[in-house]
Amino acid sequence: MSLVGAYVLAGELAAAGRAEAAFAAYQEQMAAYVASGMQLPPGGMRAFAPRTAEVLRSTRRRTP
Repeated sequence: MSLVGAYVLAGELAAAGRAEAAFAAYQEQMAAYVASGMQLPPGGMRAFAPRTAEVLRSTRRRTP
C-alpha cells in the first residue's frame, strides 16, 4: 500500500501547481484503496495468521 501511495502522491505533486492541491487530490484518489486495504480477509485474523501448527498444517493441505 505504501508503494502505491508514494506513486500516486508523486504523480499528484508533479501534476499540481501547489502542494495543498496535490495532497487533496492524493487523498481523493487513495481513499477507496485504503479503505479496502483495511478490511480483514475472509475468516478474519484466524485465517490470516493461524495460531497453532496444527491449523497451519491443515491449511497447507487444502491449498494447491
